[in-house]
Amino acid sequence: MAISTFNEGASAMLAVMEKLWLQSTAVTVSAMRENDLLRISKAEAVKSASLKYRRKSLSTAKKVKRHQQEMQEGPTYGAGMD
Repeated sequence: MAISTFNEGASAMLAVMEKLWLQSTAVTVSAMRENDLLRISKAEAVKSASLKYRRKSLSTAKKVKRHQQEMQEGPTYGAGMD
C-alpha cells in the first residue's frame, strides 16, 4: 500500500478499496484528491530554484558555524588524550 501511495498518490487507495469490494463515498474520493493535490503542490514548491538556493545557503551557513566552533574548541577527543 505504501508503494502504491508513493507512486500514484492517495487515490491509489481507491483501486485497493475496489479490489476489496469496499464502497468509497464522495467524501473519501474528494479527500484523496485533496491529498494528492497538496502532495503535488508541496513537491513543486520544494523543486523551485529559490527554495533550493535557500536550503543550500542555510546548510552551508550551519557547516561554517560548526567548523568555527570546532576550531575555537580545539581537540576534545583523540587517541592517547586524557
